[in-house]
Amino acid sequence: MAKDGGDGSELSLKRQIVAQTTGEYCNYRHYLYYVDQSLKHRLGEVISLEDQKNGANPAGSPRFPTSDILAKGLADMAARADSEIARTKGVYSAAFDAYVDFERNYASHVLLIMIEDRYMVVRDYLREAMNPIGQVIYMASNATSTGK
Repeated sequence: MAKDGGDGSELSLKRQIVAQTTGEYCNYRHYLYYVDQSLKHRLGEVISLEDQKNGANPAGSPRFPTSDILAKGLADMAARADSEIARTKGVYSAAFDAYVDFERNYASHVLLIMIEDRYMVVRDYLREAMNPIGQVIYMASNATSTGK
């Protein structure tokens, strides 16, 4: 492949991969930022969504948690959002490291597959050549043994 950056070249393919993964990463990070900001600044909406999810109490009025329970719940949700942001950043870095390793090692992998294939052919050829010789030696040893 050409390395000039034109359509279909190796450099063009790398740029497309980087652009696509970076775009997906940015979209997900924006979503996580939105979730984080919603948790921190839209407390009333969070409470009503949790009440809808959990249902109302038997009297029909919404269940409002105590401030301690609410603070703990919001802290847990914020911690989950923060851990997801950190995990996403780690996955993004790991994906690019894996891609670089793949590119660096792909030629070696192909060569190893070719060597393995040649080894299998040579092994089968040696088996076909050595089996008759082994049978002759076995028959000669049986013919010269005194017990038979």
